[in-house]
Amino acid sequence: MRLSRSSMAAGLRPGLERPPLSREDRGRLLRASLLLSVLYCGAIIVITTVIRGVLGGESYGLTPFRVGLFILAEALLLLVSYVLLLNRGRRLRRMAGISVLLSVAAASAYGLVDQAINMHETRQGAFDARDFGYNVLYGAALIFGWCSLFVAFLFSFDLIERERRIHAWREEALEAQMRALRYQVNPHFLFNTMNSAVGLMEEGAVERAQIMLLSLSNYLRTTLMLDPLSDLSLSDELALQRQYLDIERERFSDRMQLHIDVPQPLGHALVPALILQPLLENAVKHGVCTVPGAAEIALTARSAGDRLVLTVENDFRPESGTRARGAGIGLVNVRQRLEAHYPGQAELAIEPGLASRRFRVTVNLPLRGV
Repeated sequence: MRLSRSSMAAGLRPGLERPPLSREDRGRLLRASLLLSVLYCGAIIVITTVIRGVLGGESYGLTPFRVGLFILAEALLLLVSYVLLLNRGRRLRRMAGISVLLSVAAASAYGLVDQAINMHETRQGAFDARDFGYNVLYGAALIFGWCSLFVAFLFSFDLIERERRIHAWREEALEAQMRALRYQVNPHFLFNTMNSAVGLMEEGAVERAQIMLLSLSNYLRTTLMLDPLSDLSLSDELALQRQYLDIERERFSDRMQLHIDVPQPLGHALVPALILQPLLENAVKHGVCTVPGAAEIALTARSAGDRLVLTVENDFRPESGTRARGAGIGLVNVRQRLEAHYPGQAELAIEPGLASRRFRVTVNLPLRGV
């Protein structure tokens, strides 16, 4: 990431630029700063009035002037906090230097007011430089302690905000990836189905081609209305896939045999929308299309503990020259969608079955909704 000259001049570290705050975040930060400063001042009051007296030291009474001093201390802390807030995002050593200057300046202002109150209460007309110096050092230490606490708070706030933004960016990237993978299915399926319709027309089955195209129109209308990021119940997913298989049956009605075995309780299980479509399309294209006689497509579902196992199996002819290992766009698409939808929790296994002439694809994913 390259920084502008203005950012470099401001002393921002690459990768740690000050993120802009929304109105809600700004209000949250100001409220937290005010509460933290009140608690810090309250702790100092307790130490200088109560605990110091209990330990036998000189305790300052809460006279109106002393109350005014505590109010002044709170105001100075808020002013120091505001200046630090304006410098939010700078390097740590720059913030430390600013904190030292602010601590000395605020302690000097507080010391002058404290000297004036002491002179009024004790009726002394002389300025006590030694007492003033002690108050400045003591006050600067306390205010620098506050600055250190507040700078740590700002860094923590920025870190949390940055992590939140990174998480949001990752979510947006994941959604974009899943949408792209999901929309990839429709053109791929559309081209194959149109080729099937053309094949029927070449065979002279114009009426069947018309039925296929009408079914294709209804299927696409239904699938395009689906949210690419949504989940469907397995029963709804199967209903959509039956529409697709009905389209293909118009061409292979004399050869394509379909066997679906899904227990009724698993019909409520949630799966990514159209996750089975590329698997069934692959079974038709590389199975039914290559086998000269009858070819079976078997779809089964079973549960294994907290896992849902979906299997699509089809006859195929290895010597036909088709991709026996299923490295095509359809299966790659399914694998990528599973990884995006269930990071590290789902897998797709391929069994070429060269000896048995049965190509099998197994999807193993978390069982949800049952």
